[in-house]
Amino acid sequence: MDSLGELGEDAAARHLRRRGWRIVARRWRCASGEIDIAALRGGVLALCEVKTRRSAAALSAPIPSAQRPRLL
Repeated sequence: MDSLGELGEDAAARHLRRRGWRIVARRWRCASGEIDIAALRGGVLALCEVKTRRSAAALSAPIPSAQRPRLL
């Protein structure tokens, strides 16, 4: 059985593909950490951090402020 996070990443990748994005990497790792999805469309590279929640009540700031500099 896939974890909740894997299910969310799969759903996000399907969503991007349906909108014309080509997935170029999943769970890409480097010295700074991991990017869930890298997608390309029309010369634009999008790096996607996927956050999956079980309910709308669990929604919060999806990317903690401490994580933002690492992503940049």
